[in-house]
Amino acid sequence: MKDIGQKLAHYSSHGVSILLHPLFMVIYVSLILYRLNPIQFYAGGDLERDLFFIGLVSLTIIFPLVAIFMLKAVNLISSIQMKDKKERVGPLIATLLFYAWLYINIRQKFDDLLALQAFLLGTLIALALAFFLNNFTKISLHSIGIGGLLMGLFLIRLNTPYTLMPLGQYLIHLDFLLMLVVIAVGAVGSARLYLGAHDSEQVFGGYLVGAFAQLLAFGILF
Repeated sequence: MKDIGQKLAHYSSHGVSILLHPLFMVIYVSLILYRLNPIQFYAGGDLERDLFFIGLVSLTIIFPLVAIFMLKAVNLISSIQMKDKKERVGPLIATLLFYAWLYINIRQKFDDLLALQAFLLGTLIALALAFFLNNFTKISLHSIGIGGLLMGLFLIRLNTPYTLMPLGQYLIHLDFLLMLVVIAVGAVGSARLYLGAHDSEQVFGGYLVGAFAQLLAFGILF
């Protein structure tokens, strides 16, 4: 029974780390904003909306992953987990460039998506801070991502008149989503600690970086 429990905890920690990977945070926020107010995503019709989300997924997930696998293929990193902080330099730079490209395009073409612009700017600030802090410590990128998601949703809750998100036949209040993300924050931190990927200072430091970056970004744009 002990072995079964350990295996379950191990696989659960990996599952949480994948499901709440920092590369997914922008997509999660975009989908929430879309469900809250779909009209702002229909400025150019269905086709433009679909192309928007294709571009969003490409620049926030696919392109960064391709860059990571290319770095792995040429042996610049030993594994996609990037266990050594030096190996994270290249992927952080690539991700920062892709996210900056996305942010500039959304600023130019989607004026109505101010909350998403703010979250993206916060993500850029968090990436820049992670790149700088990586010189001194292997700060948890997972906790930066989930900390930013929690603060970002909290600030969206304060700055948007839309608080009810349709989900099938039900309406989900943003406050309920915030409670779920609070649980997710604990799950991510526990998973990273259990897997030995980070120590407690790196995890809690990541929370602070992610939250601070979103506070700064929303303060600038709002």
